[in-house]
Amino acid sequence: MLESFAGSVIRRWIADKIIPENKAAIYQYGLVVGLQTMLEFLLIVATSLFLGLFYPCVIMTCVFIPIRIYGGGFHASTALRCSVATWLMHVVAFLYVKYVPACWEVQAGILFVSLILILWKAPVEAENKPLTPAERIKYRKKTIIFWLIIFGIYAILTLTGCPDTAHYETVGLGMFVFVMAAGILKNYMMEVKKNEISGSDL
Repeated sequence: MLESFAGSVIRRWIADKIIPENKAAIYQYGLVVGLQTMLEFLLIVATSLFLGLFYPCVIMTCVFIPIRIYGGGFHASTALRCSVATWLMHVVAFLYVKYVPACWEVQAGILFVSLILILWKAPVEAENKPLTPAERIKYRKKTIIFWLIIFGIYAILTLTGCPDTAHYETVGLGMFVFVMAAGILKNYMMEVKKNEISGSDL
């Protein structure tokens, strides 16, 4: 449905000479991805409102998005699958916040595991989004900086009597841990498969 709508928009843009016809496919793909991202965001917000968790949603999203951009992690094979997976992950996080009591041991565990993963593997690349050596260094530094900012804010919130917000912050970081771990596992499985194929060709 989105492809059909995007196609009609692109045809109109071509007719109005807004974009060149030879770049229609590129613009259509970008428009579809943009629409999917917008719908994904609206669905996440609607779910948080339905569960009465809009404020936690804002905190978790503000933590997750910046560190995810530079830290990398799992990427689905299509934009639609990525959107669905992201929404489902948020639903699980919302249900965790709503029904599982906050526990400082879990929060400390998330902070510790996230730091270990970042120092070990960040940024986690996707097969279709390889990074240059310079980009790896840049993204790694920014991921570490974001982690330090998150930890600093967590410490301030905890010491100033805002445990709920601190809890939401670590849940957002926990989503990043999940995505990063899934990306590491996916890359490992792909490497194993490549080695098996190359070994069978010998």
